[in-house]
Amino acid sequence: MSGAIFNWNGYPCIIPIDTVVDIPWPIFEIIKNCVGMEMEIRQEDDPHDKGKVRNIKEIEYFDKYPFQFMGVTPGTEDLPESPWEYTLDAYVEDFPGFSVRMWRQLCILWEINDKQAKIVPGVEPDEEIRTRRNAIHYLLNLPQGAEAGMRRRVRNEKRVDIGLPAMAA
Repeated sequence: MSGAIFNWNGYPCIIPIDTVVDIPWPIFEIIKNCVGMEMEIRQEDDPHDKGKVRNIKEIEYFDKYPFQFMGVTPGTEDLPESPWEYTLDAYVEDFPGFSVRMWRQLCILWEINDKQAKIVPGVEPDEEIRTRRNAIHYLLNLPQGAEAGMRRRVRNEKRVDIGLPAMAA
């Protein structure tokens, strides 16, 4: 195999094997979580019933795509590394200029379908934005209408909760 194809949010990413490449963080997270499994099944006589045989499974897990992390690509140090970080940074700025499409993408990112967001057919764009915004804020427990200082405090608390360092207020 000379490469691997990964998909994230509908976009394919082809990564060659044995070649140094920059990859976006969602694909990197996928690769880190890919686990392979080898299983060997052997049979033994059942000690309780001599007429039966038991199957014994011996399972071994391994990293499906071994990789070497060589650091963050220069010039991208300030970009978010996770959906949480991206969403929290946008929250601090009160989701500036988010269009209907951007709210839809954010709902897809957080796996909120139209039924969960309470989107009905024929809804007007402004109402769809309000409804999707409510769904995101509710799911992630982000207070709406908070002043900028409170949004920064919430971001910092949530960053610490998920193992990221707090950012300067």
